[in-house]
Amino acid sequence: GQLYTMAFDADKITTLDDIKFEMTEKMTTYMAKYSDAEQYPVCLPELGLRQYGSCVEAINGANKPAREVDMAHWLEKMTHTIVERANMRKQEAHACLSPFPPRIYDRMVEQQRLGNLIPP
Repeated sequence: GQLYTMAFDADKITTLDDIKFEMTEKMTTYMAKYSDAEQYPVCLPELGLRQYGSCVEAINGANKPAREVDMAHWLEKMTHTIVERANMRKQEAHACLSPFPPRIYDRMVEQQRLGNLIPP
């Protein structure tokens, strides 16, 4: 229930321990079937799960420059940002000899590395 949600969202191990201390014995026994690293993101910080809370936040962060201008200039700024980004990605793709541009390939390798950190 609520305690598990709080434990899942904990940002420090000490906070997680405090929340787990509040759990009932029945809940603690049930949760003990899996290691903390399999249940709580804070126990596996190398996965980088705290970088963005969601893909929406990542998109908002990428478009932040367009949101910082006056509303009258917003559409022009946003259009410029989108076109500039699309042209840059197009140039990367044309310059690349492999099936994936280096930026995409590097992300794939990084995701594979992070996936390998997840316990079986």
